[in-house]
Amino acid sequence: RNPCYWKVDPEGNQLPYVDRIAYACGEDKEVIQLKVMAGESDFHHAADFEKFPLWVKNGEKGNFHPVIPKPGITLIISYNQDYLTTAEGGDDEILRLMTAKDFRVAVSLSIDKQSVTDTYLHGWGKPQNMSFHPGALFYDQVENTRNLYTVQDTDRSNELLDELGLAERDADGWRQRGDGGGRLNLRIDNVSFATGGIQSDDLVEGVAQYIRDVGLNLTVNLVAGPEWGAYTRDNRVMMGGPY
Repeated sequence: RNPCYWKVDPEGNQLPYVDRIAYACGEDKEVIQLKVMAGESDFHHAADFEKFPLWVKNGEKGNFHPVIPKPGITLIISYNQDYLTTAEGGDDEILRLMTAKDFRVAVSLSIDKQSVTDTYLHGWGKPQNMSFHPGALFYDQVENTRNLYTVQDTDRSNELLDELGLAERDADGWRQRGDGGGRLNLRIDNVSFATGGIQSDDLVEGVAQYIRDVGLNLTVNLVAGPEWGAYTRDNRVMMGGPY
């Protein structure tokens, strides 16, 4: 207990009242979820949101109550704008694309975000850029940018990719590198669900398929949770997400 913690309850008693926390571990996330649903835990954070109906169904039996955080849930794709150069063992062409705003816009426009929401997140959520939550002080002041590039527009996505020098395609329909080096092979990295990822492997693959549909040969690379820290520290991520 922190003796200097500043919060008090309505009666003026200092918080918190917790002297000890015990963490119960499981060999994978499915085992952990079964333990929680069986009522073997007092608190569980970062539950699988895609299984929300199952949590609700088992709440009374397991004596727990699912709570959705008010700030909301966001899914984003990140781009490694510090990807290594060819001289450093990386790839100049990949670095060019990761740092090109139009490439990031093109990827965003390729994705049907409402379909992803409906398919994997029970239709809860609104496609938009990361923004203030409704009711926040500045919510109305960013209305003009909140929906920027959020609606799927594959025609515009293809135009932007063509303009980036990726117009040429091979016999299989995959876009070629702008430097003449053959097929453009991209990778999206994430933590596998079973070993600690918050989003399901199916969600990651579902988002990736939209990106492939505009001719980008994208491989999904699911990294084991214990290896993710070293993977990111070694600057191996190309495109990350959707987180």
